[in-house]
Amino acid sequence: MKNTDTHRLPLTIIITAILLVITACQPQVETTPTAAETVTAEVQTPDSAGLSGTVADCADVSELAGGLALNVYTAAYYGENSEDGFYMLDLATTVQAAVGEDCSFHLIGVTGGTYILLVGATPESAWLLVDDAGSQVVFDIQSGTAQEAGTLYVQP
Repeated sequence: MKNTDTHRLPLTIIITAILLVITACQPQVETTPTAAETVTAEVQTPDSAGLSGTVADCADVSELAGGLALNVYTAAYYGENSEDGFYMLDLATTVQAAVGEDCSFHLIGVTGGTYILLVGATPESAWLLVDDAGSQVVFDIQSGTAQEAGTLYVQP
């Protein structure tokens, strides 16, 4: 009888070496940011705009949100005027900004369009921001511009 184990050893070493080379030559996969990370990047382009303002009584709002940090979110608005339309907060396209300790926010990278603003710890639990008379505020954002939202209040 012939011993074939000694002939298989070099073949096993060659196959192992080939597998190691193939594994080492695999391209490295770079992770891409999630949609939320992409739209919140602080990049101002000619096609984007900025919107800054203040959330009134943000400490009280944070308390309502369970003491969590607050963010302001854009939501696309559809309608002829501020009373006859509706808004939709799309998690894939919303731009968000943290509310600072001084209650200010600075949304950067907003594409041109019509928006309302919401505030909350998460988009799903956010409240509508209104003016001091309690009316919904609709912002017509023009590409490449910076706008001031003023002081906004959480809708009661």
